[in-house]
Amino acid sequence: MTATIRLEKVEDLIEARKRFWLFEEKLPELITNLKREGRSVNEAGVVMISAAFQSFVEDVFLECSFKLFGRDLVGLELKKYRKTWSRWGNPNSENIILLFRRLDIDDVFSGLNIQGIEREDFIKQLNALNSVRNSIAHGNPPTHNGRPIAVNLSRLEKWKVLIDRASRAFRFHALHSSGLGMSAK
Repeated sequence: MTATIRLEKVEDLIEARKRFWLFEEKLPELITNLKREGRSVNEAGVVMISAAFQSFVEDVFLECSFKLFGRDLVGLELKKYRKTWSRWGNPNSENIILLFRRLDIDDVFSGLNIQGIEREDFIKQLNALNSVRNSIAHGNPPTHNGRPIAVNLSRLEKWKVLIDRASRAFRFHALHSSGLGMSAK
């Protein structure tokens, strides 16, 4: 099993949002509805990016687990193992650190090197993404640190690129942090 980030549906959503933007420019009489719908599409994109990263982190966690166990778990055995950690929460930095501590990795982000992104900036942006995700998921306007935040197409695309780029580095780093770097593909 090799963990991969799946962002195709997010890319589709971003492309659909771009088409909304074209309509906003060409059909001023529909702007009110399109802006509301555009905001909704952007907010759905935030939730999708967070969910894709959560699924990816879970796959990386399983990959590290299997390497540590020396074998893959399947069927009922895998289902039982997943139940021991399945409610770890959304993928903010604190929850990810706590998840990987179950594998004796103290801070899975320590030493993480993402090309072109400082570790602290990645964590800050990851936490902002998930803070916004939480406010949206609970039916509230997008906020971060108690302040409103605009979820526009540009921010959505930046978060998608951030998660895409970080996912590649994160998998390698997590396997390496667990002493399994030599066997990571």
